[in-house]
Amino acid sequence: MEIDAFLALFLIAGSCMMAHLVLSQILRALVRWKSPLAMELFAVPNAPLVPDLGVRLLNAKYFLPWVPAPIPMNIQPPSVRLVFWLTRATGAAFPLVMLAIFAFGFFIATR
Repeated sequence: MEIDAFLALFLIAGSCMMAHLVLSQILRALVRWKSPLAMELFAVPNAPLVPDLGVRLLNAKYFLPWVPAPIPMNIQPPSVRLVFWLTRATGAAFPLVMLAIFAFGFFIATR
């Protein structure tokens, strides 16, 4: 029973990670890369050092529920806003589920 829950958490974490990766790329394509909105949405800390290989993830500050979406996002079509919110949700869910995996593993180990 415990192993099934543990494996289910791994499955959820992996699904969140893959969904975040795919949704980030879709969002990047929808907002036109190199636009001011894209530069604000995506983490590009090493842009001067590394060439653009095409994979960028949503900036981690948007995982926090108290950080508002950027103002230019308000004028985007509903489909772009939906992809942004899904990307934001999966990005926040992944580390939370990973913490749950570690907590559950600790719980199992101490029983």
